[in-house]
Amino acid sequence: MSRKRLVTFAVVAVCAAFGVLVYLLVCGFWASETWSRITHRSQHHRTYETVLRPTADWVRTFQKREGRLPKDKEVQSYAETRFPDLAVGVFSPRFGKSARADVDFEIYVHIDDWNLYYDSWDGQEWNEWTD
Repeated sequence: MSRKRLVTFAVVAVCAAFGVLVYLLVCGFWASETWSRITHRSQHHRTYETVLRPTADWVRTFQKREGRLPKDKEVQSYAETRFPDLAVGVFSPRFGKSARADVDFEIYVHIDDWNLYYDSWDGQEWNEWTD
């Protein structure tokens, strides 16, 4: 084999090895998230039922009574008495969401490797993997 072919072969082999390594890393992250999503599915469902939806009802009741969204300390007081082991937050919709300011809200709770969200304006429930 000529020297030029040997160098070309070495370069291709190194590039291929690097590509396989990147592919395995990406697939590993994807597989970890997918596995976590599957194994935590019932826990997420239960958390939406027992934490996020009741909190949304409380925020709506608070909003009708007070004419505003609850402040952080008010949410913290509510959540600590009902969900002492969870971090629950209520905040205004993120930029770019089709929601009304000071009327609509998002609820957040962190549980294990996940952030779970509830959007008040459309009732959408969604999550993000944090690991």
